[in-house]
Amino acid sequence: MGDYPLYDDTCYSLELNCKAHITEWGVEIAFGAESDVMFTGGQVSKGAKVHDCVVEEGALVPEGVKIAGERAFPKIVCADSLAQADELFDPTVIAYSGKISGQTDSHNGLPVLSALSKGEELLSLVLAKAFPILPQSDPDCCSACGRNCYQLAGEILQGLAKREDCVLDGKSDLILEVGGSAVTIVPFVQKLLRDSVLAFVDNLKDIPPTGDISIKVRR
Repeated sequence: MGDYPLYDDTCYSLELNCKAHITEWGVEIAFGAESDVMFTGGQVSKGAKVHDCVVEEGALVPEGVKIAGERAFPKIVCADSLAQADELFDPTVIAYSGKISGQTDSHNGLPVLSALSKGEELLSLVLAKAFPILPQSDPDCCSACGRNCYQLAGEILQGLAKREDCVLDGKSDLILEVGGSAVTIVPFVQKLLRDSVLAFVDNLKDIPPTGDISIKVRR
């Protein structure tokens, strides 16, 4: 503890563990637990949710993506070696950091920046490359833009596509709001829900054949 400073309005992964001797087995077992916490106002906020960290003009920085090709957002690979850097490389990687920052200044055409000595440069790169998160939709449910979210994220970072190319962000024939917040629905589910509502409404008497339909469910 104490190796790195904590910043306000930032979420952290709190990892705990303890050991206990199991008499019946004759061994000592380690038990682990992990919880998301938010550091705000100079203290840890209990019961915080990760999305509470995403404030206006803010950012969410997830940790622990260890498989290349996993998750559709920009990534910084913290690697112990160049071999590990190669293993974790994919089109969504924007930079490297970690122990290899003392070995080279660039790798795979990307900058290698130490978070301790080049933190400002690393932050500037993140702000330049970051974009509003994609829906992270299952490819089996949505490939309306012609790619999956992971492929689109890679093309955005390489300058081959724009964030606006995501079809789910465009004009939708169905809008679902829960608690006043819009819910992203993949095209397949949109069509299923829309067709069901239209089929029901079209069977009602004295209903205009055109015009938008609004349904409000109180709970």
